[in-house]
Amino acid sequence: MRLLPMNVPPSKPPAVIIAGGKSRRMFDGETAGDKTLLDLGGRTVLEHIIDRIGPQVTAMAINANGDPARFSFTNLAVVQDCLPSAGGPLAGILTAMRLAKSQWPFESHVLTVPADTPFLPRDLVIRLQSAARGAVPAIAASQSGSHYVAGLWPVALADELEGYLQAGQQTAGQWTRSKASVGVKFADIMVGGTAIDPFYNINTPGDLAEARRCVHGHERPPLKLFAIVGWKNSGKTTVTVRLIEDLIARGYRVATIKCAHHDFTPSTGSGALRDTDRHTAAGADPVGFIGPQSFGVVARDGSGLLAPRATGSDRFADLQILSGMMGSPDVVLIEGFKSAPVPKLEVRGTISHERPRLAERDPHVIAIAAVEPQSGASPPELLRDDRTAIADFVESALDLEVIKAC
Repeated sequence: MRLLPMNVPPSKPPAVIIAGGKSRRMFDGETAGDKTLLDLGGRTVLEHIIDRIGPQVTAMAINANGDPARFSFTNLAVVQDCLPSAGGPLAGILTAMRLAKSQWPFESHVLTVPADTPFLPRDLVIRLQSAARGAVPAIAASQSGSHYVAGLWPVALADELEGYLQAGQQTAGQWTRSKASVGVKFADIMVGGTAIDPFYNINTPGDLAEARRCVHGHERPPLKLFAIVGWKNSGKTTVTVRLIEDLIARGYRVATIKCAHHDFTPSTGSGALRDTDRHTAAGADPVGFIGPQSFGVVARDGSGLLAPRATGSDRFADLQILSGMMGSPDVVLIEGFKSAPVPKLEVRGTISHERPRLAERDPHVIAIAAVEPQSGASPPELLRDDRTAIADFVESALDLEVIKAC
């Protein structure tokens, strides 16, 4: 296990970010996901938390179950619940206490914070430390109430907490009150010109949208995503490159993402151009890449991915994170990714001509680019080599509009 010191005075406690929840209210109630990895202003929610807490503590780790590789971009240790049968936030707090006893044996307290609160106070630790008394926990509070996961915990309480959980109890409020915990109230803070609860937590898509409004100081229009899909050797890359060139010629800012079944290979400067090289040469900026193991923005010289992140089980969630790293283009063109729920152009070449049309089972396919297009077809079919007609269609379908500087 690797725990990275933060190079701050030893008077500051270690911290554990509790990310063990299923996030079901964020991900449609059927599939679990990591809301802490969603984009918020070009960075993940988790990165906002690390930025705010890092300077206040001596070391950090993440408490999460499942594949730890999805957090590898943080360079922080990931520890699973030490009492998996318990569940709930108290299981994460217990894990933080046990971790502190084993890894930071000279520390009397450990800080925990939830993984869905990107606006945590920058004076959280010093104010909790000022209120903590011996073996009494100090718990954060605000206008919205107490926030039991945001607390400074005496490590000596680990055995008592484990006994509480093994007895079948899981109520955080009840347990902390039984320890005569001290509440420390924090006022609202200003984010992007908006007053907001510093413990504002992101549970639903609506919560995330509100947080994004605060970060940007206004309602950020959603990125316009459009995918070019098709069977292998159908001509997807050629159509994508032409579309990049034509949309840029019309004044649009175009970013692209290449989805592949293989991992990214750095450019050697010789030999055939890779698809991402062709995207860059056509003018796309930036160019992203998603493979089976990692994703990220491609360096302009093709030498690698900038700050690559581990691909998770939900590739569309990864796509959303990567899209958030694209800046503010007018459109993000995605080459590949047949399963993405975004508008798509299906490319059909002579080799793929006999294979089933993707449009037959995918309602997101809104047009087909074919070698021999059929008139009156549904969805409409365009001549694959008529680049102007394809650009016209995409421009109209996405309702693109060039924003000219005043």
